[in-house]
Amino acid sequence: MPAEPVVDGGVLEIRGGVFGPAEIDAGRWDVGRIEVVGAELVGVRIVGDAEIVVRDAVLVDCDLSACHLAVVLRSTLERCKLVGSALAESRWGDVVVSDGVLRLGDARMATWNRVAFVDGDLAELDLARATLTDVSMDGSRLDRVRWAGVAATRVDLRGAAELALVAVDRLDGCVIDPTQLPMIAPTLAAAVGLGIDDEND
Repeated sequence: MPAEPVVDGGVLEIRGGVFGPAEIDAGRWDVGRIEVVGAELVGVRIVGDAEIVVRDAVLVDCDLSACHLAVVLRSTLERCKLVGSALAESRWGDVVVSDGVLRLGDARMATWNRVAFVDGDLAELDLARATLTDVSMDGSRLDRVRWAGVAATRVDLRGAAELALVAVDRLDGCVIDPTQLPMIAPTLAAAVGLGIDDEND
């Protein structure tokens, strides 16, 4: 059943049903908040600086680049694009992000619980002082992900296809596979101030 956006008091709501493909321009709708609850969004692009809340929803082939994705709960994001998205202090729980792109995002002080990234592309994502609990990275590529002050609990990095972290000061609460040690070695060396000379004398 198709879903129709409803605007109520500066909030655009999409509840139940299937919506898209479409573009939602928060400025044109004159809303400061977008709520997606119990709906399936397919091929939707959201623009503007509205706060986005997603609950019990499925998003497929959506573009949330440069959006403020504040809350995501009990939801699936499949083949979604988040480039330059505002994720600072965001709250995610029971979320699966499959084959998605998270690049150049600010996720400082985010709180993510039970979040699974599957075959994702995480590049230049800032996770400084984030709190991650029961997070996994199966088949995902982590490229220049900022890891300063991350509080990790049961963070499973064993499935990561690439593991390039920067500004690492702690990795307690994380687990890797022995075969990933060469990937993480430069990060660990930088964290303890160890120089690496790769010249053959």
